[in-house]
Amino acid sequence: TIDKDDIDGIFNPTEGTIFYEASVTDLTNDNQPIVAFRNTLNTSEEYHAMGHAIGGSVGTVRAWSKDASANNVHLTSHSGLVAGNPYKHMYGYKYNDYSDAFTQGATSAQTNTTSGNHAMLTAGVINELRFGGYYSAPEGAYRLDAGHIKRFSYWPTKMSNNQIKTYVS
Repeated sequence: TIDKDDIDGIFNPTEGTIFYEASVTDLTNDNQPIVAFRNTLNTSEEYHAMGHAIGGSVGTVRAWSKDASANNVHLTSHSGLVAGNPYKHMYGYKYNDYSDAFTQGATSAQTNTTSGNHAMLTAGVINELRFGGYYSAPEGAYRLDAGHIKRFSYWPTKMSNNQIKTYVS
């Protein structure tokens, strides 16, 4: 984990782009996060989470974002994840403009959504960057069971939908 003192001034609550390259070796369990920006004071709201079957659907790569009122503002699911094989996943957020893309071998997908009139997160609400866990208490049930996180990057601006799709290809 990286806590508030180290992510303040880096994390942008109004827009950003998150990228990781990883592999998940055990696809039998859902909710295996790779990375999440989260609020440890309110674990069911206010986060950006990415990984294997976040929110269910074993064998999928998902991105899940909630606003301060617990509204799902971006929840996507890309099928075709193969256990043990490296894949790339990228997610960008900005008011009413969300996009994520996934590539593993010949499988690739992108989802672009609008969120309607949902407020973006407030500065200072996100107080942790967690690798391999999200949503629940630090040692909670939602963690990466088996896999490898090869690379992680974060930009404090949202890349265009086309840039996101191209970056993971």
